[in-house]
Amino acid sequence: MKTLALFLIVASFFSLHADAHENYSHLYSESELVSISSDYINCNFTYKENGRTVAYIELRSNGKVTMYDESVGYHYGTYEIIGEIYYSGGSNRIEFNIDGRTYSGMIYFPTSDKWGISFDGLYFTANLR
Repeated sequence: MKTLALFLIVASFFSLHADAHENYSHLYSESELVSISSDYINCNFTYKENGRTVAYIELRSNGKVTMYDESVGYHYGTYEIIGEIYYSGGSNRIEFNIDGRTYSGMIYFPTSDKWGISFDGLYFTANLR
């Protein structure tokens, strides 16, 4: 009996957890956002000045990140989105590990606008494919 109760609790948790990760489908089609896993996304975020991209953050579904700023060049590392991800209106802290140092920002999943990352005083918006 304890095993059945435990199974039902675990099954309901995975059902709720899966629902939270499937809510993005009305925001972006698969051709626009390549992939989403439970912990990582595959998407480019750009920062523009006068309509020209001067910096970007590229998140990949394997947890890798590439950052580019025209004034300092490229940086490579990993990222982690902290906490439960709600693609329908949520926000999370995002941590970047670049050259052994950790940097924090916020990632936003608004329902009526493009996704974005606030990092280093700049707001990067999702660059849809």
